[in-house]
Amino acid sequence: MAHTTRIRRGARVPIRTALILLLLLLGVTLGQGDLLAKPNPAARQLYNRVMEEFRNRDYEAALAGFRLFLEIYDRSRLAASAQFWKGECEYRLARYEDALASFEKVLIDHSGSSKRRGATLKIGLIYAKVGQREEAGILLNRLLVDYPDSPEAEAAEKAIQRYNLHVEMSPPIPIEETVSLKVEDEPASE
Repeated sequence: MAHTTRIRRGARVPIRTALILLLLLLGVTLGQGDLLAKPNPAARQLYNRVMEEFRNRDYEAALAGFRLFLEIYDRSRLAASAQFWKGECEYRLARYEDALASFEKVLIDHSGSSKRRGATLKIGLIYAKVGQREEAGILLNRLLVDYPDSPEAEAAEKAIQRYNLHVEMSPPIPIEETVSLKVEDEPASE
């Protein structure tokens, strides 16, 4: 039995998408790892080395480096960025399920991070790439509503055009109206 969530006017989306939207809308901070400790010189040095691998497009090496960084320095201020770039490596390696989990972790564990908008954009792009057009449209349109003048909103607009993801959200739903999500079970198919 699949779980879906009603957003507005009878539109149904999977529970996972609804939870992502809820996190975005509420700005939930479940983890404080990126706020607790200043990056020490060793953490900064490892992070910089791994970013160099990423810049050199050695995504496998960078992915291994970001995993190591997160094991050692999970409470560093650089942890949110490392988590984001880990997801970006997975995305560029077309490991979309892993990338989705990494970007969701940015939203859940590091919701106060500057990487939040980028993670939301990437989640929307992953949904578009794997054919979940409605979910992609909802998240990308949410960026347009919440951060209209950001580079992520500009990228979201381009993705909406490229993937033809126009979602009927007319007019854009104010945040205070979308917070009241109601979870319903979808009838079992026979």
